[in-house]
Amino acid sequence: MNVPEDVSFKEVFDPLGTRGLQVFHATPEILKAGKITMTIKRHGVGEGKGNGQKALPFAKATEADGWLYVSGQTPMRDGEVVGNGIVEQSRIAIENMLKIVEDAGYTAADIMRIGVWLDDARDFWSFNGVFEEYFSENPPARACVQSSMVVDCKVEVDCIAFRKA
Repeated sequence: MNVPEDVSFKEVFDPLGTRGLQVFHATPEILKAGKITMTIKRHGVGEGKGNGQKALPFAKATEADGWLYVSGQTPMRDGEVVGNGIVEQSRIAIENMLKIVEDAGYTAADIMRIGVWLDDARDFWSFNGVFEEYFSENPPARACVQSSMVVDCKVEVDCIAFRKA
């Protein structure tokens, strides 16, 4: 589905948080049943490029009720992995993530949690050094795991940010 980033949809969620159908308005039955409605904005749909400049089938970020969920970012520029070594690739991946955060109107201080995937667990301390350069003043919660990468890179990061709407 091609959705321009300035188009908002309403999605219905039941009280347990399972995803419902996309709707354009909340019916009285939905409200009476205790279900809530929120507006979800999708940032950068169709803008992400993978290897060979192929468009990626997901949003760079989604936003609802003050929450921003940023998709995983790798050390890519113009659809190609760049950077040599974990330090340079970590900087590029974090900067790619922060650009999406800032383009959505948030700041690094609004980031609540960051997820980190490292191709090699031995890169943990080198990554931490780069991470501290960006987040020492307002450190978010963080998870870091070792995982094989889908693209030929050493690191991927995503985040969740919040600011009062």
